[in-house]
Amino acid sequence: MRCLINACFELCGLFYGVVQRVYNFVYDVGILSSWDPPVPIIGIGSLSIGGSGKTPFAAMVAELLKKRGIKAGIVSHGYKQKSKRCVLVPPAMYPHAGDEAVLLHLLTGLPVVSGKDRRRCIENLLNIREDTRVLIADDILQHRRVNPTITILLTSWDRPFWRDRFFPAGRLRDGMWQLKRVDAIVITYTPASSRPKDAVLQTMPPRLIEILTARDVRLFTAGFRYESLIPLKEWIKKVRGEAVTITGLPEGSRLMLVSGIAQSDRWIGWWNRSGGKYLIRSIRQYPDHYRYRLADVSEWVEVLKSGKVDFIILTEKDAVRIFSLLSNSDYEWVMNRIYVHPLRMYVLEKEFESWLRERLVKYGIMW
Repeated sequence: MRCLINACFELCGLFYGVVQRVYNFVYDVGILSSWDPPVPIIGIGSLSIGGSGKTPFAAMVAELLKKRGIKAGIVSHGYKQKSKRCVLVPPAMYPHAGDEAVLLHLLTGLPVVSGKDRRRCIENLLNIREDTRVLIADDILQHRRVNPTITILLTSWDRPFWRDRFFPAGRLRDGMWQLKRVDAIVITYTPASSRPKDAVLQTMPPRLIEILTARDVRLFTAGFRYESLIPLKEWIKKVRGEAVTITGLPEGSRLMLVSGIAQSDRWIGWWNRSGGKYLIRSIRQYPDHYRYRLADVSEWVEVLKSGKVDFIILTEKDAVRIFSLLSNSDYEWVMNRIYVHPLRMYVLEKEFESWLRERLVKYGIMW
C-alpha cells in the first residue's frame, strides 16, 4: 500500500512540475508580460513550499539597507490574510494582513504592503511612501507578474532543492529552470563550520555547479541564532523599540512548545538538543500559517492549570497570531506565561554586502 501511495505522489508531483513549467514558459516567451517597477526590487524566493527562512532573511536585508540610510519598503504575498485587498502595515495588522507581513514590520519598522496583486501593492506603497528607493519582495519566484531587479534564491541546508522532489512527493513547487532568473543562492540554516561553502559544494551535483558557474550565480551561506526567551508582552514592546524588562525562565521549568510554522521540526529539534536546563513536557504542532482559535488557547490553559507545564514557548511568527487573539480576549493573563523565542539570520560571507551594493549601484542606489 505504501508503495502505491508513493507512486501516486510521484505521479502528482510530475503533473505539478509540468504545470509549473508551462506557467513559466508563457512568461519566458512573452505570451504574458512581467512589469518592471520604477525602483529596484530585491526579490527573495525559494523553490520549496516553506521553511527556507525567507522572512528572517528579508528582515536581515532590510536592516542592512536601513543601516546604510536607504529608504526601503517591503512587499509581502499576504498568504492567508483576511483582507482580499492590498493592505498597508501599519495601520492594518493581523489577521487583516498576513502574519509574515506584520512580523516583517515589527522586526524592521519599515512599511509593508501585503496582498496577492504584487503590482497593485507596489504601486500603492510607492504612492504612499514616495521617498522609497528600494523594495524587498518575499516569495518572488512564483509571482511572474513583477520582475525583480535582483533575485536571491534561498534553500535550506538540511533539505536543499537539488535533493528534493516535486510536491506532494517532496516539497518542491518549482524546478531548476528558475535558476536562469537567479543572481545568488543562499544556503540557509547552515551549521557552524570553518568552511561552510566548501561543505555545500561537496553535496552539489557537478552539473548544477557548472550551471551556476556559467551563469555567474553567486553562492552564499547563512547561519542563524536563537536569542534569549522574552515574555510575549515584552517582545511586543521590544520590537516596537520600547524599553523592556526581560526575566529569564527558572532553570528546570516545564515547557510546552507551540509551533505553526513550516519545518517546525527544525525548531523543536533545537530544543531537544539545546534546551537541557528546561524540561519539554508537551509539544503542539499546527500547520504553517495556522490561524489560532480561542479553543486552542483554552486547551493550553487547561494544561497550565493542571500543573503539567509552567510556561508556553512560541516562535515569533506564532507570536504575531497569538497576540492578536489574546489581546482581545479574557485570556490576557495567559500572556504572562507565554514566552517568545526570536530567531535572527546572518550571512556568513562578508562579501555579501559588497555584492549587494555593487548590484544596487547599477541602478543609482548609493551607500
